Amino acid sequence: MQNNPESTCPPDSLARAQHLLGVMYHLGKGVDNDDTKAVELFRRAAALELPRAHYFLGKSYDGGFGVEENAETA
Repeated sequence: MQNNPESTCPPDSLARAQHLLGVMYHLGKGVDNDDTKAVELFRRAAALELPRAHYFLGKSYDGGFGVEENAETA
């Protein structure tokens, strides 16, 4: 029987995991570098109200990593 991790993890744990996986994609640590995937994961973690995910999402927009550079959105 498989569980859906999104339904069984406390929101904070899921957000932290998504954020850390996003960092790994951004840095290319253990996975191929993929800033688009990193931004997707930062968005998911930010939607769960993880402050550092909001920060990394803003930095992505500020530097144009995985998204079009946009200072206003950053």
